Amino acid sequence: LVGDAFVTTKQESALGAIFQSASHVRRPPAYYTSDWEAARESVKALAQLEPAIAATGHGRPMFGNRLRHELNVLLRDWDQVALPARGRYRNQPAITDERGVVSLPPPIADPQLVTLAGIGVAACLGLMILRNLPTSQSYAGDGE
Repeated sequence: LVGDAFVTTKQESALGAIFQSASHVRRPPAYYTSDWEAARESVKALAQLEPAIAATGHGRPMFGNRLRHELNVLLRDWDQVALPARGRYRNQPAITDERGVVSLPPPIADPQLVTLAGIGVAACLGLMILRNLPTSQSYAGDGE
């Protein structure tokens, strides 16, 4: 039982999580991984056990040579396939001790949220400008 050290479904995909199609060894869920180096070390320790079967916290159990091969591929290609492209814990882990959280990396702005906020501000400014434009009371051909 490996918990979320690695999973066998694309957990960050709603469809992958719902349908749990073909099983493949995948990184731990990014939204719960606060120390990527420790996560890699966990996968390495599990791979060194050369397991015959692995039941993960998300996805279907995997067996045999395919399981062992995919664990080794995950480790070999960790920086390209496991590390997320961005995120709060991508380059710096959370630090904890027996008292709890000691320090966290600074939050990272979500580019999609920033873009959405920019569109909202632009729309509001556009409406304000349109409401304040002078309206003409005379029309061409009125003789005035």
